[in-house]
Amino acid sequence: MTATLRSALLATVAAIAFPLPALAQTNSDFDEFAQKVARIGQNLEYYAAYQLQATDFSASIKHWFADAQMRIDSVALDDIEVQGPIRIYINNGTIVNCVAPDGEWLCLQLPSMQDVPDGAEFSNLGWEAIRTDVESYRGRVKKLENRTIAGAPTSCFRFDESDEAMVFEVCFTQGGIPLYLGSEGDGYFTSLTATEFQTSVEAGTFELPAVPQSLPNFPQ
Repeated sequence: MTATLRSALLATVAAIAFPLPALAQTNSDFDEFAQKVARIGQNLEYYAAYQLQATDFSASIKHWFADAQMRIDSVALDDIEVQGPIRIYINNGTIVNCVAPDGEWLCLQLPSMQDVPDGAEFSNLGWEAIRTDVESYRGRVKKLENRTIAGAPTSCFRFDESDEAMVFEVCFTQGGIPLYLGSEGDGYFTSLTATEFQTSVEAGTFELPAVPQSLPNFPQ
């Protein structure tokens, strides 16, 4: 189950990345980027389907987000034993992982966000840490040429971490929905590209398919 959870978490990494030279940035680049990031977690509601390609697995991902609630569905992960759909629900920091290998749903509730294995960043498609400390990225953001993704025009940006160990690329719609996300670094590469999206979430989307069971704390 840990491998299942880790794979699903990796499927939500907020970035793709490509080897980059030092980033040249203008204040307007950073300001536009900061405005887009600020929308995530602040009254942004959407559904998007993504195709994920990574170094050692691939998957189809569906993502719903509204206020403090999030749901991610994934299928066709290559590197796990569990067959069938996988869902992760987040509601105000509580994570519930649901699987249905034999057609019957089993849901496990993690004790807290801090107990996710491997210290994985997992909140609002990985943007929570950036959103709460966006000023630290000033000087490391570069505006890219706009692209059309899933039929929508997007604004795209590249940025790196402070130690330059990871570089990232992201494309947002005008309303702030991330349609292209990924990262590269330390021998690992992901690309997450939207194939469709909607600007609303249907009622009942965040209802759990089964009563969640409690999962013990992970060992330190």
